[in-house]
Amino acid sequence: MYITRHLLQLSRQVIILSDDYRNDKSGENNSTFFSKSNEIDDFFAQFDEIAEGFNKDDTVDSDTLKEEAIAEFLNSPDAPKRKTRSERLAEEKELRKQRNKFSGIASEITAKGEVLFSKISRKAKEEFLVDQDSPEDAENSALGVTMTGKKRRKKKYKFNIKKLIRLFACLFIVMVLIVGAYAAVVIIKAPEINPDNIYSMLSESSVLYDDKGNIIATVGSGETRTNIEYEELPDNLVNAFIAIEDKTFWEHNGFNFIRIFGAIRDAVVSGGQISGTSTITQQLARNVYLTETREVRSIERKIAEAYYSVLIENALSKELIIEAYLNTINLGFDSYGVQTAAQSYFSKDVSELDLIECAALASLPKAPSSYALIKKYNPEDVDPEKDIVIYEGSDYTYIYNGDASENRRKMTLKNMYDQGMITEEERDSALAENLLDHINPNISSLTEISSYFSDYAIEQVIQDYAAENKIEYAEARDKVYTGGLQIYTTMNTDMQKIVDSEFSNNANFPGVAHLSKDSAGNVLGKNGSILMYNYNNFFDSEGRFYLAPDEYEWLANGDLKLYSGKRLNFYQTTVQGNTDVSIEFKNLYIIENDVFYSIQGGAILIPQQFKSRDNDKNAIISADLFENKDYANYIRKDESGNLFIDAQHYSLRQKVVQPQSAMVILDYKTGQIKAMAGGRNTVGVKLFNRAVNPRQPGSSIKPLTVYGAALQQSLEIMNGGSTPVFTTYDNSGNEIENSYGTYFTAASIIDDAPMISGG
Repeated sequence: MYITRHLLQLSRQVIILSDDYRNDKSGENNSTFFSKSNEIDDFFAQFDEIAEGFNKDDTVDSDTLKEEAIAEFLNSPDAPKRKTRSERLAEEKELRKQRNKFSGIASEITAKGEVLFSKISRKAKEEFLVDQDSPEDAENSALGVTMTGKKRRKKKYKFNIKKLIRLFACLFIVMVLIVGAYAAVVIIKAPEINPDNIYSMLSESSVLYDDKGNIIATVGSGETRTNIEYEELPDNLVNAFIAIEDKTFWEHNGFNFIRIFGAIRDAVVSGGQISGTSTITQQLARNVYLTETREVRSIERKIAEAYYSVLIENALSKELIIEAYLNTINLGFDSYGVQTAAQSYFSKDVSELDLIECAALASLPKAPSSYALIKKYNPEDVDPEKDIVIYEGSDYTYIYNGDASENRRKMTLKNMYDQGMITEEERDSALAENLLDHINPNISSLTEISSYFSDYAIEQVIQDYAAENKIEYAEARDKVYTGGLQIYTTMNTDMQKIVDSEFSNNANFPGVAHLSKDSAGNVLGKNGSILMYNYNNFFDSEGRFYLAPDEYEWLANGDLKLYSGKRLNFYQTTVQGNTDVSIEFKNLYIIENDVFYSIQGGAILIPQQFKSRDNDKNAIISADLFENKDYANYIRKDESGNLFIDAQHYSLRQKVVQPQSAMVILDYKTGQIKAMAGGRNTVGVKLFNRAVNPRQPGSSIKPLTVYGAALQQSLEIMNGGSTPVFTTYDNSGNEIENSYGTYFTAASIIDDAPMISGG
């Protein structure tokens, strides 16, 4: 028992010591560790004496030792009185069983403790401390014992710098090999590029001008851009972008090794996204060749950027690189490239920008949406006490947003001064200026001139360009949308603004009246069928669409059947071999502020895999939809068990004010179209243009084309001091007296009798 207790006690101390060592990750308590190791030195000495007893006779087996221990116990003074043989044998058997159990536990714990202690002491000796005197003494000191029996000397310890350096060097080499292998895979997968033809990748917006040479619209493939050459870029503009985006631009070969490896390290350590490493060349590569992934911050994209940037640097001069970069960069407010931004914000060509304007543009690429110098808001979202209004349009209000990038603008100017690009006086002068005083947006881009005219003009140009150059329509269209054409139109902007203003004024148009409706307010046709449903019969105040009980049925297999012939239409379509069922609302109407709007239906957005149509043309919603946790909320039940669909799971088409109207104003002498309106209060481009899809106007054209011209002519004659001469004939050709009066006026009588002319 003494041996067992001693082994258990010794093992417990070793295990406690090993746990302390493992929990001390920083290594700050190494001195405590060796202090504890010295304290258990005596335990190890006693352990050695016991071990010698075990090992002095190899022929003695464990059973013999157990028998001796039993005999020692029975002969002790505390032993009980002699019992019967059967009692002694039973007790001896139980005692052997318990001692075997404790002996096994003690042996196991002791073995584990020795292994742990051996690892700990070896790790401490190899990685942390080394004796300054001799290797032997260092080892003895690390173990906490003095093998020679001499008085323990006070040891001095220090970090093993060489081994630490080797460890970090190995880790670095491994990391480089891993990153290198990963980079090789990314580069092999990257599509080939041709930097020599980089401008073929940069679509340039075409510009439309009015009859006075003012810009009225731009047309492009999604990005408003006008490319310019390096010679047109002012030095302050180039320097401003370099100072804030890439101060080593003129020296590096595409990317900065230190910055990119630092960013990779930070991403690996923090587990976050990689960022903050792109040079100007890398940004150019991202904007031109990695458009689909340019918003994704990942190591893979950074490696592809670096690879492409090296190719770009090898193919192009620094001047061409910065030129292409400044022609592609997003500067907010739907402006790509510095020329477009200069026009949008300051109504200037880029060559005319001053220092504060250059710094303002250079501060935008970091967050073009947030930092844009001008922002567009719905009128109801404008705070008149806080927001600085630049322009109020009929649909949107434009607000000054230059304060959002003020700190970055100041940093740009500071960096320019620190890098010797500007003088201290120039920096201080620019910092003292108020950017708001420089904001002078191109009003023609803000006036929200109707797109009907520009859409019509663009279509005419495409057709004419294709015919003149004998090319296909698609090729001509690409040229117009990406070729940076200058298109001069016949529009008179003043006339167009008047037309747009008058068409947006609902007071100029009659309301909808004399409609036949049913008891629910739905508009009926002549045969009594519903032409337009009342919006309020479809949706509640929260925009939820409720299915009526007679519009659906639950099938035995859990599918939902939606009946045809009700408020929904079901259309089956096939696109590229895939069949889909479109579930759409029928036509609706809504009255807001006494104005009547029609809505040409909408669609319920249920994924394709859950929809089908039966032989009776009913729509079937699969039970899988309701069992799928990602789509189960598309069609839900309220507290009463009624089925409804949230507004987020359907879409409605644009509200269209009624009645609609159209107008074309042209110069009758030249045939030039000066203004055009294809509809009322509609927003967007490529809208249905009623002006080029006319209906028979009937007699409503007479006041405009006949009576109006006569009234205008009489007014001009009267103002000139003369009297008109009218000669009127009957159907027989006899001259008769006219009934118009001296002048044509609103009171003139026109005989509306049949007239024969030339047979």
